[in-house]
Amino acid sequence: HWGAVKPFVIRLDDSYKTQGPPRLDSAQFKIDFDEVKLLGARHSSVRTADQTAAAVFWTVQTGVPWFAAARAAAAERNAAVLDNLRLFALLSVAVADSQVACFKDKYDRLHWRPITAIRAAAGLRLLTLAGDAAWEPLLGTPPHPEYPSAHACFSGAAEAVLRGELKTDSVRVSITYPPVFGVTRSFDSFSAISKEVNDARVWGGIHFRSADVDGHE
Repeated sequence: HWGAVKPFVIRLDDSYKTQGPPRLDSAQFKIDFDEVKLLGARHSSVRTADQTAAAVFWTVQTGVPWFAAARAAAAERNAAVLDNLRLFALLSVAVADSQVACFKDKYDRLHWRPITAIRAAAGLRLLTLAGDAAWEPLLGTPPHPEYPSAHACFSGAAEAVLRGELKTDSVRVSITYPPVFGVTRSFDSFSAISKEVNDARVWGGIHFRSADVDGHE
């Protein structure tokens, strides 16, 4: 029901709609399909250990790393309390609205997840796609439509607010998830966080690349 929630500041008009997923017979969909099939498979032979770690890390609720990055940036600039209050208010409002717009788009599109597409491809006789009825993703597949990626929508909004308000892309932050015993990821810029989000959702086998790129934009 997130797509039916009233946003704080945006109006849900066509300016917040994505261009839509690639056609199933397009060259772009084949590229997306082949990439996630290869890199996002549970027992992928080409995904690196670091890519696996990133995929596992980004099962975190999306706000946790972004608010950690905002705290690190706020501490580094040593700004007044009211300035930090404004920064966190803007960040909170933007990422909340991003999810409303994203979920409205998801349920307007109803696009399939990689596990469904890869398993079904052979039966649909999409001759350019090599399906696999037994394919499994690295991560558990979320129970809502694939396109656009909610992690990417959130990250695009967070990155835009933080870069815009702080007038820099630079941040130094390390985050561990799950806390204490989990995976630690370190970043030196807001854009690097966004890039890893987009990559990690493909490496986890739960998103096509276009859903991440378009959601972030």
